[in-house]
Parts: sequence; structure tokens; C-alpha cells
Amino acid sequence: MKTKQCLPMLGLAVVMTGCAQRSLVFTTFTKVGLDVTAIDGNPSSLMFGYKRFEGAIIPVDPMPGQDGAPAMPSVFASVAVTNKWFKGLHVKQRFATGVAAEDIDK
Repeated sequence: MKTKQCLPMLGLAVVMTGCAQRSLVFTTFTKVGLDVTAIDGNPSSLMFGYKRFEGAIIPVDPMPGQDGAPAMPSVFASVAVTNKWFKGLHVKQRFATGVAAEDIDK
């Protein structure tokens, strides 16, 4: 994602978190790329690309936990890319918060 696209989202996240008493801002960004150019002057090209951005503004429980710090919810994000030659590319993306994030690992 280009910097021009990321800055407004980051600004929005900062403004929105300023309105809430306490919140957790969680973001991820992945960029994969491959570019093969001409070999021995023969025009050949292969391109592969993948972008992803995800984010969440998660409210934090104002009641302190056992250590006196605010109780932070669990957050989980993953991406897996599998290439099965001539059968296609499979992209699996998961994002979860709270109990759902804790249950993914089980």
C-alpha cells in the first residue's frame, strides 16, 4: 500500500482513539512481490504481487487486570500463501480479536 494511502488511515485511527477513553490500535501490512525480466534480450516477463492491510481499533476494558494494567484483549492475524503449480495460488487470511483470537490457537 502506498504511503499516500496509509497516512489517512493512520490519521483516522489516531483521531478515533483520541475520542475513546482507552483503545488498542492493531494494524498489519504485508507486501510480496516478484518480477522477472528479459533473458538474453528475449522479451519475457513474469509478475506476481500481493498486498494486504488490515486494522482494528479495539476498546480496552477500563477495569484493571491483576497487575493493575488495563485488560488488553487478545488479537490474532495471519496470512498463508500456498502455490500449487498450475492449480492456482491460495491465500488464507485470518483476523480475530478477544475470545475468538484465543480459540484459534486451540
